[in-house]
Amino acid sequence: MKSGIGAAVLLLVAGIAQAQTTKEWKLNVAPYGLVKAPCDWYPGHVDFLDDDYLVITAPVAYTCDKNKRNKPTDTRITVIDLRGRELAGTHRVDVVDTTAGPIGYATVCTGDGVELLSRHLQVARSITLSAGGLSTCYFGDDLSPSRTAAVIADPTNPITAFTKDHPAAQSQR
Repeated sequence: MKSGIGAAVLLLVAGIAQAQTTKEWKLNVAPYGLVKAPCDWYPGHVDFLDDDYLVITAPVAYTCDKNKRNKPTDTRITVIDLRGRELAGTHRVDVVDTTAGPIGYATVCTGDGVELLSRHLQVARSITLSAGGLSTCYFGDDLSPSRTAAVIADPTNPITAFTKDHPAAQSQR
């Protein structure tokens, strides 16, 4: 990982009543640990929690070794507002992958389970995917159009659906 090379996020916001009016601004996310990496599968990224907040996931130490791609990584997770002010931050050593969850939540794959983190980065719900071993979470953009539900798949377990009203409804396929 190259230090000192920053990353920026470009935000585009269109007003509901005025679709032709679009605001654009950039946020420097390097202070939150997100940097450019020499590999395509770098796990750091930025997701919307809701219309007002972003969650930044940045590996603390990461190598481009494909054999370690789905292994837990030392990761910094930060929630900021759209002006770049930090609202919450945490450091975890068990993060395999993250993605946006239902509105107001970030979804974290820990290798043996999935957690929904609140805007304050507190665990709102935790579900074990594979007892006693690591599994691979597959997020695959499986959010409902309204972002009130998310589907997480694990090859060794039935599909688990998270919803905002019922955070851990299990469904069999």
